[in-house]
Amino acid sequence: MSQSRFLLLNRCSSIMLCVCDRKPQGFLDPSDVEKFPCEDLNTIETLWQKYSNGRFGFVVQTHIWQIVGCTSNPDWEAWCRFGKGVGWFSQGAWRYWNDLTFDLSANVGHLPRGGAFIGWGLGDFWTGCRTLSAVAEKLANCKIA
Repeated sequence: MSQSRFLLLNRCSSIMLCVCDRKPQGFLDPSDVEKFPCEDLNTIETLWQKYSNGRFGFVVQTHIWQIVGCTSNPDWEAWCRFGKGVGWFSQGAWRYWNDLTFDLSANVGHLPRGGAFIGWGLGDFWTGCRTLSAVAEKLANCKIA
């Protein structure tokens, strides 16, 4: 992924926070995801899919989320399995933002990266599990596959 393409996709995170009036918080919660416009979500997902050759995006993350058996109820073990799958959790610890890989060599589903006050914002464990589940439900409701 070229640097300019990555920068464009990174701006999508900022746009999502602005649309939901969550820029100061730096993350989305499930109620924000529920209210997010389907058309805008589809546009952002299309950009992620296109510029990552299908490796990154909310649909990819949702698929991984479902494979590891996650639900809307926070589950630490499932959250860690998801983190391992996308490359955010390794050797028993969560990776810092600066330690992540921002190119196509990253694990499938590695981006968009949520994290407390960074990116589109999964927030902490409690918020992250619920938000990923909300994203999965929103994608289904919007018929985004």
